[in-house]
Order: sequence, then C-alpha cells, then structure tokens
Amino acid sequence: MALGIRAKITGAMRVGALVPLFAFWVSDYYEFKQDAIETVRHNLATVAERQTVHIADLLDGTRSGLKIISSQPVLSDLDPESSRPLTRIFVKNFEWVLNAYIANMEGQEFVRDDDASKLVSIAERDYFKNALQGNITSQVAISKSNGKPVLLSGAPIYSKGSLPKVVGVFGFSAE
Repeated sequence: MALGIRAKITGAMRVGALVPLFAFWVSDYYEFKQDAIETVRHNLATVAERQTVHIADLLDGTRSGLKIISSQPVLSDLDPESSRPLTRIFVKNFEWVLNAYIANMEGQEFVRDDDASKLVSIAERDYFKNALQGNITSQVAISKSNGKPVLLSGAPIYSKGSLPKVVGVFGFSAE
C-alpha cells in the first residue's frame, strides 16, 4: 500500500517537529549532567577543605598537648606509678585518642593509660625514632594492638637538670 502525498507530508512534519525536540532534550540532558557534576565537585572540594582544616587543627592541638604533657617533670623519672595519671589525663582530654603510653629509650612501652597487660615495642616506628631525636612527630601505621590504621604520635621526654637529654617518649594512638 502506497502512501499518499498527504501521509508523506504529515510524516515529514512529525519528524520535522520531533527532531528539534529531541535535539533540545539531548542538549538539556548534557547541560544538566555537567551542572550536576560541577555541583558535586564543588561540594566535595568544600567538604575536603573543611576536613583538612579540622584535621590540621586537631593535629596542632594534639601536638600542643603532647608538648605540655611530655615536658612535665614527673615523667623524667620514668616511674610508672607517677606517670600513669598523665597518660589518663591526655586520653580524657582528647576524645579521639585511643590510648597514651610512655616508652623507654629502647622503645618498650612500660606504662599505658588503660593498664594493658600486653605492652609492645615501638622501637621500629619512625615517630618513635624522631621523638628520640627531640622532635614531636606523627605517623600513620597499622596498630599492633588491633590491626587497624591509626595515627601514632610521640614527643620526647627530657631528663631534669641543666643539660637535659631525651630519656623516653610519651606517645599516643588515635583512630
């Protein structure tokens, strides 16, 4: 069955009307998609910037706390009983801190805030080695206690006297 001229003109007019509508739809779709992508990128960048500032503030505050606690004269004796209250104060004041501890020059923890019976050696940790050189440092690593990623930080503990020297490290871990 052959189409008449009227059917052909009607079909051509329908196609002619649908082509621009389809073109506008495709154009709007891609414009909407690009706007959505840009909005998401902007929002993610804003969140990342806020988190970066927040983390930097947390680290600065923690370093200040480490510096204050590690400079307490009672720590220079490396006495577990007189040192434990300071580790507990540190954990109590910084809610993101999992535990705090004091290690001797060999890297062996000898006191923790949580009275853990299993004390570990931290001698191979970079933050510990840097603290022995007099620096307050942090390192991201896998926890020896629970196998999860943690932020580890340490500060040197100095001896009393006119020529102070490093006698140990006050450290903490945070998730």
